[in-house]
Amino acid sequence: MDPRFDLETRPLTTSTDRPLDPAPPRSSERNLSVWAVARRWRTMLLAAAVAAGLAGYAVGAGGHPTYEAKAVLLVGPINTDLDTVKAAGQLAQTYAQLATTQPVLAATAQKLSLRDVSGEVSASANGVTRLLTITVKDRDRLRATRIASTHAQELVALAAKRESGSPTDPGELQVVEPAQASGGPVGPGALPIGLAAALVGLLGALGVAVVLDRSSGAVRDVSDITAATGTGAIATLSTGTLRAGPGSALVVREPSSRGAQEIRRLAAKLRAVGERSLLILEVDDRAVGVAANLAVALTAGGRSVALIDGGEDAGSRVPDDLADGVSVHPAPLDGGPAAHQALLEELMAHHDVVVIRAPGIDRSPAGLSWGRLADGTILVAGVDRTSREDLVSTVESLRLVHGRVLGTVLGAGSPFIGRR
Repeated sequence: MDPRFDLETRPLTTSTDRPLDPAPPRSSERNLSVWAVARRWRTMLLAAAVAAGLAGYAVGAGGHPTYEAKAVLLVGPINTDLDTVKAAGQLAQTYAQLATTQPVLAATAQKLSLRDVSGEVSASANGVTRLLTITVKDRDRLRATRIASTHAQELVALAAKRESGSPTDPGELQVVEPAQASGGPVGPGALPIGLAAALVGLLGALGVAVVLDRSSGAVRDVSDITAATGTGAIATLSTGTLRAGPGSALVVREPSSRGAQEIRRLAAKLRAVGERSLLILEVDDRAVGVAANLAVALTAGGRSVALIDGGEDAGSRVPDDLADGVSVHPAPLDGGPAAHQALLEELMAHHDVVVIRAPGIDRSPAGLSWGRLADGTILVAGVDRTSREDLVSTVESLRLVHGRVLGTVLGAGSPFIGRR
């Protein structure tokens, strides 16, 4: 007897291997993961960036323009000795601080009959050139010029009261560039504000997407498959192929379709592996037609294929007349592992390949029995639907019965990226 079917020589033993915990991601893997999240949620990210950008543009375009006026003063005499120049440079910093004190600002506001100018006036000084710059920002261009000019004159008058009368007085102030307003509004325009807002909105939405993406626990990409099962994804299927019915026979009825091409590529890989009995374990309960379509594709080259159908209900059963070269056999409902063994031995004696279809082990224990008998097991999972925890549990259970996992077929998620 084939030792694979000898239940007495293959007792159920407890696996001593550690659970398949995902390895800690390296920096490059984390970066790739973020980009993968961005691709999956690109619709939401684009919408967030556009909405934030439009809001920022509207705020920038609807705001009042601001004009800027500047007056430049020289601290100390123009031609003087080095000591006076150094002293004047230090006083320039003092005047810059003095220019924004409340008494000086109040004097300027009083002369112009304004309530307050403290929020509009700033001053800066250069200790080397001894230039003191008074800057005023206001919504009114003319008023900005008047405030800058008046404030400069107020500082000159204040300095004159303290002059020593010496021609080398370092505290002397004189206007070298009268107040003049800018030709147009200053500050960022509506477009830069909109672009900045779009970037902020994009980054914020990306952060939310990362949190949502990781919190669901669902499989998102091939890296999740590898981390959860220890094996890679041997094929990826489009949504239409994953959900194709058990009687669709895409390879025969729609040979030029995308689904038929995907199934043929999967069949080619499995033919290269050379295993004669393959268990298709439907961890994703939508994948009711994957085993049937694969069985049809494996008949290429004149192979005889038997399909053991372990469908959960009558509506998902594979039809007897699926395709030429494929014989369909219902899985035994009673008898347990012994009945499974007997059926598999009989079919392998008369067919080149036996494909076994079974629901996920969380829905039926039959998958474990078939997993022990089959040469190899293929898991079928779905993006955004199958949980990583379910995959880990399935692989650990198969290990307990010495099942061999060849890999995972990953079905695409919803066409709406990021949909949960």
